[in-house]
Amino acid sequence: MDSFAAEGFFGALVPDAHGGQGYDAVSFGLLNEALGAACSSVRSMLTVHSMVAHAVTRWGSVAVRERWLPALASGKRVGAFALTEEGSGSDAGNLDTRAERVEGGYLLTGEKKWITYGQRADVFLVFARSEGEAAAFLVERDAPGLEVVPINGVLGTRASMLAELRLTACRVPDSALIAACPQWRRAHWTSAATAWRGAVWAFSPLRCD
Repeated sequence: MDSFAAEGFFGALVPDAHGGQGYDAVSFGLLNEALGAACSSVRSMLTVHSMVAHAVTRWGSVAVRERWLPALASGKRVGAFALTEEGSGSDAGNLDTRAERVEGGYLLTGEKKWITYGQRADVFLVFARSEGEAAAFLVERDAPGLEVVPINGVLGTRASMLAELRLTACRVPDSALIAACPQWRRAHWTSAATAWRGAVWAFSPLRCD
C-alpha cells in the first residue's frame, strides 16, 4: 500500500489541482494493464478506488472535493464502490437499500454484497433509494450503524478483500449525498465506465491469489 501510494497510483484519476496525477483514459488503461498482468487483486483495488475518486471529482460539491480528493489521491483514505446487492446484483435501478431523509442528513438501511476492498476501505460510495429515487452517498467506515463483514474463502483474486456492508439506520450528514436522480444515473454510469476502461485494458490471465 505504501509503495502504491508513493507511486501516485491512488490519484491516477484525481486532477493535479487536488494532488492527483490527472491521467487520461489511455494512461489509466496502460496502468491497469501493467498492474493486472502482475496481480488482478491490486488492479481491482485501483478500479474501485478510482470509481469513488471519479464520482467525487465529477459530482461532489466544492467542499466535498476539497475534503476528499487530496486524501484519496495520496492514499491516506481508500475508497470502495458499494452498489451490488444479493437480490438485485448491480442493477442500480432496482435497489433494496433505502435512505430515509431526517433532520440534518439521512438514515441508510440495507445490505451490500461482494464489495471489493471493503475489508480495508475508509469510505464507501453507497447507492440507495431515497424518496423513490436512487442516490449515491459517501459513507465513512466509522459511520454509526455501518458494519463491515469480511467475505472469506473465495476461489480467486483473494487479495481483493471482499466484504459485505450491513447498514442499520446508518446516519450520514447532508453533505454525504453525492448525486441524486437524475445525476445518480450519470454518476453510476461514468464511474462504471471508468472501471470498464481499466478492466478491458487489464484483461489477462489472473496470476495473483
